[in-house]
Amino acid sequence: LVVFEWLAIVKLLMSGKYDLLHSHWILPQGFNGVIASIPLKVPHVITVHGSDAFALKGKVLSQFKKFSLTHADAVTVNSSATQKQVLSIAPNIKSLNLIPMGVTNVQPNSIRCENLRKKYKIGNGPLLIFVGRLVDVKGVEDLLYALSILKAKLANIRLLILGEGPLRSPLESLAKELNISNNVVFTGWVESKDIINYLTASDIFIGPSKRSADGSVEAQGISFIEAMQAGTPVIASNVGGIVDVIQHEKTGLLVAQENPEQVASSVLRILDDKELESKIIKGAKIKVKSLTSLSTAEKIANVFNDCIKEEQVTNKN
Repeated sequence: LVVFEWLAIVKLLMSGKYDLLHSHWILPQGFNGVIASIPLKVPHVITVHGSDAFALKGKVLSQFKKFSLTHADAVTVNSSATQKQVLSIAPNIKSLNLIPMGVTNVQPNSIRCENLRKKYKIGNGPLLIFVGRLVDVKGVEDLLYALSILKAKLANIRLLILGEGPLRSPLESLAKELNISNNVVFTGWVESKDIINYLTASDIFIGPSKRSADGSVEAQGISFIEAMQAGTPVIASNVGGIVDVIQHEKTGLLVAQENPEQVASSVLRILDDKELESKIIKGAKIKVKSLTSLSTAEKIANVFNDCIKEEQVTNKN
């Protein structure tokens, strides 16, 4: 795979049609990009999304990552947490740029939102939502424990879990063990264009992320920004890049990782304090204005232009 990927990159660059190479992920794309771009004198940018920096540990892989990051003309990262991790791997990067991934401005369908609330709400009980892959780092197990705590006080509460992943079956089994099967719905995969409707239809978004055994952590979390855009108050763990966008009691509520009790108490706090809920929603709406896909595109385009100009100056000299 690595060899043929490298050959494909070299073939494209040798065509002379490209002024810059942009690699997503450090390994193997970033590494292949470096060894293909340097001899052909094509500027190269690596975008680090998070898991490629936090995971894939070990001396050999760390050296490959360091080589790739150090020899790229520029590196972009999506959060302060990713930036810190990247610098711990390769402190001497030519150009390191913090550029969060943004979201597009999508408007919900009011009729669809109303139908979703009618379908999933139990009476007048609150509707909670989680969006993401069902993997260890997302902390969905802790969310189910939090739901079991909340059920004792709010019998009509319901949680929507949007997403697929290897942990779906174990999580469904845990829901049965906790006697909350009627209070949680695993929707499976949902079309991206429909997620805004689910978020808008829900009362609270919860992202109880945690650091996994392999060191992976939520590098940014687009679903948090999408919930903020939808006007749905967010409860999130204070780990990784989440804290770049979720500021406690300003744009959401932060809780300690692996702490179902704090998640449950935060849900009750939002439900009981409408003034706090309104403050959080307003703050989140303001924050998300700077986290658009257009803003991301403009910043990355500036990095591209700088690299191309620098390469042109170098070639002239």
